[in-house]
Amino acid sequence: VIITRFNLYIPFGTSDDRKNLKMEWLTKRVRLFKEYCQPSVANQSDRRFRWLVMIDPLTPQEIVDELNALDCVEATPMEKYEYLDIAEVVKQMTPDADWVITANLDSDDQIHRQYVEDLYKEVEKNPPEGRVFLSFPNGYSVCGDRYYLRHYPNNQFHALAEPKDALETILCANHDVMHLTAPVRYLTKDPRWGTVIHDNNVGNYAFGFRVLHVDPIDFGLRRDQVKIPGPSDYAEVPIAWVKEHIRRTHIVGN
Repeated sequence: VIITRFNLYIPFGTSDDRKNLKMEWLTKRVRLFKEYCQPSVANQSDRRFRWLVMIDPLTPQEIVDELNALDCVEATPMEKYEYLDIAEVVKQMTPDADWVITANLDSDDQIHRQYVEDLYKEVEKNPPEGRVFLSFPNGYSVCGDRYYLRHYPNNQFHALAEPKDALETILCANHDVMHLTAPVRYLTKDPRWGTVIHDNNVGNYAFGFRVLHVDPIDFGLRRDQVKIPGPSDYAEVPIAWVKEHIRRTHIVGN
């Protein structure tokens, strides 16, 4: 089960701004969700998953309808962001399962098309004996049409495999301290996630090296959504990346 908090309210301090219910914020968030997040989930090579998209019960109906019209989305009203309450919803979504994998995905981010496939491959090849976190250490910072390769082992795209009778979900532990609560398995080194940089997120800057050979189709996007690199783009990255791009695109012979 992929778990996404779309606009479920989380109180911070004494503030009660509730921007999560304002149409200006919702309109921008829906645009990001439809441009980056939802296409990447709908594009998964392995469709053995459910997608719990948590929304505030007071979300305008037009927004709810727009979300539910999208492939894979199950917009679910939740009263509060409490992982044990969310675990009960996940149990209802997986009635025949003895073990459950839950994965976290922010509503403005994206995952590679093999994200779910690789999770299944890992637990089917090496069945866990107890609860275990699964992490893809490499991904991208996505800034408009530019991708920057980033190595971040304990990232927020982590997943948790655990027995259903002791289900707590991936939300039971923050990604930067997950290794303190259960073993962590680091999977393929291939990039499997993308953090989208935009005006309204917390970490509004890109990390890593500019990568010129990312196929947007791997993240559910059309190729015309990502600019074809020109000469000026190559000046931003080390020569090793240029040679790798040339090799991968077969501009010259091997």
